[in-house]
Amino acid sequence: MYLLVLIQNNDETPLALFERIDDGRKFVQSIPGYRRWEEVSDDARWEYEAFSPAGLPDYMELSCNGNRVPITKFMFRDEDDVEIIWREIPSLDQPGQGLVDSQTLVDAYVVGNHELKAYITKREDTYRRVKTLLEKRGYRVDRSFHGSQDGEAIVYQNNEGGDWHFLMHMDPSFVDEAPAEEEAFEKWLDASL
Repeated sequence: MYLLVLIQNNDETPLALFERIDDGRKFVQSIPGYRRWEEVSDDARWEYEAFSPAGLPDYMELSCNGNRVPITKFMFRDEDDVEIIWREIPSLDQPGQGLVDSQTLVDAYVVGNHELKAYITKREDTYRRVKTLLEKRGYRVDRSFHGSQDGEAIVYQNNEGGDWHFLMHMDPSFVDEAPAEEEAFEKWLDASL
């Protein structure tokens, strides 16, 4: 199943759910000013879909299988382009499918469900290792920036007080690059201090 979401300046409007993305794309093509394009780099391809709300009438209805969905230029706060995003949503109607093949938001980053448990476990273990090592060296350690654009980060200060200092974000590179071996881990941490 695919959820059609309209996004303008971080404001999200879920609009409709489609069994097949092709049916959804056929549906959005009737939006005035709809456009779809691709960008390609050496190793990746991205598809984009958008429209300008300035091209919308005061009121119109989009139709699909005898269903009508109203859309109006008044749905949007300004004239910036509206992005069209397709969120794949698993259907749980069929029993025995196992772990849902999707993604889960962890702080500011999206992680595949099949990697999620290992990712969170290593992320939290790495934080605890950093905290333990820095506390042994006479620092206070805390987490900060939860919910920020770049995600949660580790901050530290001298035990005597003073300013808190940024150490590193707890992002996917934090999880991937932290060495398992203790001596290498200390060198990795020292390089960030």
